[in-house]
Amino acid sequence: MRVARPMNKLFLPLLLLVVALLVSCSPEMVPTPFTESSTPTIPLSPAATLEPVATLPSQPMPSLTPTLVKPAATNTATRPPEFVFRYQSLDISPSLPVNVPLTGALVILDDPHYILNLEQGSKQELPEKTLCFSTSPDGQWLAYCQYEEEVLIIQSANGQEVITLPVGEDWWLSGSAWLDNQRLVFNLFWKDETEIKSIRPVVVVNPFTGETLELASDYPDLKPRITGAGGGTMHFNYSTVVYHPSLNNLVIYPKTTADGAFVTLWDRQAEEVLASVRDLGEFGRLPLWTPDGSEFVVAVIHQGGKATDEFRAFIEEWFSVTSAGEIQQLTHFGNFFDHVEIYNAKWAPDGQRLAFWLRTIPSECGEGQYLAVLERETSQVTNYCIFGSIYDAHPPVWSLDGKYIAVGSNDGIIRQVILVSIEEGWAAQISEDVTPVGWLVSP
Repeated sequence: MRVARPMNKLFLPLLLLVVALLVSCSPEMVPTPFTESSTPTIPLSPAATLEPVATLPSQPMPSLTPTLVKPAATNTATRPPEFVFRYQSLDISPSLPVNVPLTGALVILDDPHYILNLEQGSKQELPEKTLCFSTSPDGQWLAYCQYEEEVLIIQSANGQEVITLPVGEDWWLSGSAWLDNQRLVFNLFWKDETEIKSIRPVVVVNPFTGETLELASDYPDLKPRITGAGGGTMHFNYSTVVYHPSLNNLVIYPKTTADGAFVTLWDRQAEEVLASVRDLGEFGRLPLWTPDGSEFVVAVIHQGGKATDEFRAFIEEWFSVTSAGEIQQLTHFGNFFDHVEIYNAKWAPDGQRLAFWLRTIPSECGEGQYLAVLERETSQVTNYCIFGSIYDAHPPVWSLDGKYIAVGSNDGIIRQVILVSIEEGWAAQISEDVTPVGWLVSP
């Protein structure tokens, strides 16, 4: 016992030195609390515990000074990038910043529908009684349907070239999508049927040649959905199946078996499943191929939620699937929130960013859907607190150069089209209407 006393005198300083070194090397893991006076950038830590929220009162849109966000060093140094989530609340200016070089034109749905020339501020009205609006990926063509005449119209960006062709009697004219810059896809619709026995096919249309190709939806365990539009057959909103942009051997379809529901990538030539992503819901989100066709992303209900005020609390997450069948979970919203809903989305032209509508409980933005962007390389998600709608907002619209996002905002009182620059950190109202659906090249 006596020989231990001199050793204790040396041990205590050494111990304090080791502790000090450990503390100085430890990364900061505590998330920055949100206050009105704090910076709009709020990194969240997956270690943070969120208490269930019984009620979430409606809040006005935040009015915070726009700030260009740069991730804190602790985010990338201490966490995998898929765990990064942040807020960057943007104040909406009544006009564009000075010297913003906008090009092209926006297609706006209103009464009447019109094309807004962003360089000149002029409007070109579109015919009445039209629907199924969509623009080609290169912005050269606008497609829409006149339902009384039952024709499909393809109009060049300058309006000087117009192609008109009759539509099939069973084309579902409420929605269409461009496979590429030459071909569109329509889902075919049940008519005068009292019993749904199978999934209706899709039709691929080349309006420039008049050629049509009907593709049967007869893949293994593809079953009609119990609820929803299209006579009970619409699983993915616009179509029951989603083909690869090149129309090669790949197709995405909803597969339902005794083991559960799966968003399935199927090789038509080899007749085999390449990948399956489990969906605890009823296939409510449209799979989206990247512009280069190398992969697709899909939002699925991944787990149950904890929110007590939701009729059916759940957590939706983004997953990616490569054309070879490799699966990756891109988001981990379940680490942050009690309830998550992902709505309409759109890829940037370069396929590096995905803009979508996000509703979470709790939320620093308030109740409703807000604009969020997923960075594909890092899987980082930023919520910009730009309000879309309480209900299902139309997909965000990217400019052809990928610098801007146009979105419609409707809170029941204020209807506006908002232009957002996520690179420069600003948002501005450009129209008092509400629904942009496409971006065309300059007329």
